[in-house]
Amino acid sequence: GLCVGYFGAKFYSVPPTTSGDWATWAGCVGTIIAVAVAGFSIYAQNQSALNLEKMRRHQDDAASLLALCYLGREIRQMITLTGFQVNLPGNPILYPDISSDFASMAAIISSLPIERVAARAVVGHSLGLRRIALHMTEAYKLGPTQSGNFYWVNRDKFFKLEQECGKLNQDLRGVLADFAPALFKAHKTNLDRL
Repeated sequence: GLCVGYFGAKFYSVPPTTSGDWATWAGCVGTIIAVAVAGFSIYAQNQSALNLEKMRRHQDDAASLLALCYLGREIRQMITLTGFQVNLPGNPILYPDISSDFASMAAIISSLPIERVAARAVVGHSLGLRRIALHMTEAYKLGPTQSGNFYWVNRDKFFKLEQECGKLNQDLRGVLADFAPALFKAHKTNLDRL
């Protein structure tokens, strides 16, 4: 600022006449331009870094949402398939280790970074799917036998959990479709499959 003020005032009061005066004046103008270009360059780099970070966070949030959609679909599919299990001697158990499968899915949901889930306001959905998976884990812990009446006794309860899971999944799909339409479109067929 001093350089501009001093040389601006000097230029108007006593215009440069010698080549040395012109060189000094041109050097000052060049310095001002260099400082302005450097300032703009720093600003542009900061904006670029901020945009890259925002894009990375967007992709992370979308990936977490997609993972939650797939987990919800898998939980519902497992509950649905257990509904076809019939308590008859000699009937094969559809999921021999279903309790640990549900426990694994609950653990995966728990491991999703909470800030990514919270960023899309689906914490309740995440906790709902986790609760359903844990409920099914506990229900199957004793390991139903082929000749018991486990499925008849629990069929209504499992049906309600399946319906709740379906509702959570539908909501999650809507959030993903709004937030990352291209990602949703790329996975829609798989997410629709039961």
